[in-house]
Amino acid sequence: EDNWHHIVGRMNSTHIELFVDGQSEGSRARTRSPHNAGTVYMGSGASIYYMFGAMDENKVYDFWMDNEQILELYENHTVIGDTPILHYEYDGTETTTITDETGNGHTGTISGNFETARGGIVKEQGSYFFNGEYTYMDIGTSPLFEATATKFTAGMWAYIDTESFDGTVQLLFDSGTGDPNINNGFYFGTDDRGGVNSPLNGIQFAL
Repeated sequence: EDNWHHIVGRMNSTHIELFVDGQSEGSRARTRSPHNAGTVYMGSGASIYYMFGAMDENKVYDFWMDNEQILELYENHTVIGDTPILHYEYDGTETTTITDETGNGHTGTISGNFETARGGIVKEQGSYFFNGEYTYMDIGTSPLFEATATKFTAGMWAYIDTESFDGTVQLLFDSGTGDPNINNGFYFGTDDRGGVNSPLNGIQFAL
């Protein structure tokens, strides 16, 4: 809906689960482990299922975050004692690259028509707007997301424009092939297709 929500997807060798605003929205067994490796994208699957809305405070952790930690991340924007391996903190001045605040070098590269904005989940800072038309962030590849990866947690704040729902999927995070219908990789996003089953290694939600 037209509001900020905290979205978290977590994966281990046997299950995937999605959380919205600190609460579980559903889980499913993984039928492919290890998953197919590929470039990591935010805001789409590279050339399909583009997001229309804004995102802020992207974080990735190299472990299966427990329920209490996910709730803490939602309520406090951080998890005490746990450091993400990727963190994008927008200030509203970015151009085509987004700096990884952790120092691990996971630079995000924007393709398409991008727009930065003052004001995000932290009003003094910024957010990143995806216009739903050929705009996405390419994070490249990393050992974390390769086929040998067995667990990680990815979270972000997202503002989804419901007027953009058109009977399809909008991907927020994808670490596989860029197309959830291929049934590999790991992804999460919104689904407005009206009851179509989720692919085998992805999970979708409705707002």
